[in-house]
Amino acid sequence: MLCAAASASRQPLPDLLTTITTQVRSELGEAAPDLAVVFLSNHFEDEAAQIAEEVAARLQCQAQIGCSGEGVIGPSREHRQEPALALWAACLSAGARASSFNVDASTLALIAEERSWREHLGLTEEPGTLILLADPFTTDIGGLLAGINDTAPGWSVFGGMVSGAEAPGQAALIANGSTYRDGIVGVALNDRVLVNPVVSQGCRPIGKPYIVTKADRRIIYQLGGQNPLRVLEQIFEAATPEERSLMRQGVLVGQAIKETQPEFRRGDFLIRHLHNAHPGSGAIGVSDAMRVGVTVQFHVRDAASADEDLRALVNGSQGPERPSGALLFSGNGRGTRLFPGLESHDVGVLRELVPDLPVAGFTCAGELGPLGGKNFIHGQTASIAFFRSRNDGPIPAS
Repeated sequence: MLCAAASASRQPLPDLLTTITTQVRSELGEAAPDLAVVFLSNHFEDEAAQIAEEVAARLQCQAQIGCSGEGVIGPSREHRQEPALALWAACLSAGARASSFNVDASTLALIAEERSWREHLGLTEEPGTLILLADPFTTDIGGLLAGINDTAPGWSVFGGMVSGAEAPGQAALIANGSTYRDGIVGVALNDRVLVNPVVSQGCRPIGKPYIVTKADRRIIYQLGGQNPLRVLEQIFEAATPEERSLMRQGVLVGQAIKETQPEFRRGDFLIRHLHNAHPGSGAIGVSDAMRVGVTVQFHVRDAASADEDLRALVNGSQGPERPSGALLFSGNGRGTRLFPGLESHDVGVLRELVPDLPVAGFTCAGELGPLGGKNFIHGQTASIAFFRSRNDGPIPAS
């Protein structure tokens, strides 16, 4: 498997297209890529059709997807809030297949009604990998992921929601040289493409785990038989000064993915926002449905925790085979918003830990990635798909 990536910014569009396609073609040699993924900053939403056509024509790729976003990510830097393009392409190994598609909003509704996700998305019986890019205004991404989890167990989903669009019809989605303004685009990769996930939510736990003993939809009324607000007060009272400062900035709720574990470690919780609290009842509102019997633990997020989490997960994902490339889907709340003074933190960590890795991506308004064998939408997360094939070699000593 051979991957290549390039990005460019602050040039006229024709020059940007020439720069990224020339570099990718040079790195791939004579081979035509099986898959290309192009990302464009939302400065070029109106030129998306031209970009899609030019990339398809210059690379002659078999499958192509892409989207617009608030920022795009290249192999050496993250281009946030500046006009930029990023391109990633791969020549897959023998037996590997990439099948790209688009599904408009009305068809998505029909798929949900008929529960026919597998048929419409080309999901085979043998689990593979989906890369999905979605319009946030017309896509019920939670329902879509739940449908894939239910009807196509074992399939892993990576990708993100288009960011930077302020109204329906603004988001640009690309599939096979054409442009769309609603629904989803994606590519299904069969099981001959090995994709290892890293989903770094950038949080650390505070206090101890509790079992939800009373809940209704997104409201938690009791934790271990106690008033949730009182539990938070007790955690705050026992916290260090640093933890108290972080709790004042915001507390998150981690929901255990597998409640039967004897103990919980990094990556065992799905992080959700604590939206509001009711002083009278002590109940708390969470940004996802909660049910009785689920184990939860409060979390905080800061730059140091996020940096440590990403490094640990990337290092832990690296086995004897060096990845051929990676796609990086980074939350639009990261960058300098989470790491002051560091415009390219996430891709910088990848460059440091896996030197010369062909990587590209974009900043998302919701990142897609698997945890505990199921697929979820995340926030302020770095979701990374590391691509390998069965013939890739070991990581060289650094």
